[in-house]
Amino acid sequence: TGLLRHWTGSLSTAQDVELTGYGVLVLSLTEHMAEAFQGARWLLKQRRASGGFHSTQDTIIALSALATYASIALGSAEVTVRASAAGGLSSTMEVGASNMDVLQSVRLPQPGAPVTIEASGSGTVLVVAEVVYNLPQQPLLPCYEVDVHWFGMQKSSVGGSVRGCVQPLPNCSLSSKDGMWIMSVGLFTGYGASRQSLEARRLEGVMKRYELGDSRVDLYLEEMHVDKETCIEFNVTREHDVRSLQAANSEVFEYYAPERKGSVATSYVVEEYLAPDLEPVDTVNPPIDPVDG
Repeated sequence: TGLLRHWTGSLSTAQDVELTGYGVLVLSLTEHMAEAFQGARWLLKQRRASGGFHSTQDTIIALSALATYASIALGSAEVTVRASAAGGLSSTMEVGASNMDVLQSVRLPQPGAPVTIEASGSGTVLVVAEVVYNLPQQPLLPCYEVDVHWFGMQKSSVGGSVRGCVQPLPNCSLSSKDGMWIMSVGLFTGYGASRQSLEARRLEGVMKRYELGDSRVDLYLEEMHVDKETCIEFNVTREHDVRSLQAANSEVFEYYAPERKGSVATSYVVEEYLAPDLEPVDTVNPPIDPVDG
């Protein structure tokens, strides 16, 4: 688009950044450096003051693309850049093969003052002017209603199951049921998730993949119902006897727009297992993984 070639039209800005990053990567590797330069400039304009972008995934791809572009375009550069501005700024920076991947920066003495940039030598360098300021933020309303229920097993005092459900709220409705969401289910202290149960749900296609963390399970969903709850259930076992259990926090957020989220704190209440609305699953209540000892 114009002099800043980039991808646009995705469901989120993070996806635009990720797809543009792939484009810059391909253009750089095929030595279409003029086109890659346009995409690299656009990526740099999207970067936040902290150095990242919008999400983990688009940051990884964008930084990889920029690093690849820099190694190819700037590897043979020998450029002297001079920056001057009102207030006494006069700075000279040398860019060459030994430091082409090192960010060099100077702070302007007077915000908003005109800056003069001069360059001499051979090669290509990128110069970015960045203004950082703070604005009061309005609190974000939750986009998802999250419910987490724990169920006990009639014949076992060490096992149970956890059911996490999520539904989009009207104020933040989905434009499509397809995308990527992470349901992060908090576990009570002393409980552990059943890998066998989680793997069975993954093979059924209920979720794309799962990750076990510190007192939580992250479930990656590629599809979510627009007009009803999306639920996932898996087994847990009590590994340690812990008293006075505190509430477990769970949340759901969009992978490419993590600010669109919902959360809930679940108190330690074990319900009787009744699931007339769910299909029976062999790996979910009543069978549980065997417990050593």
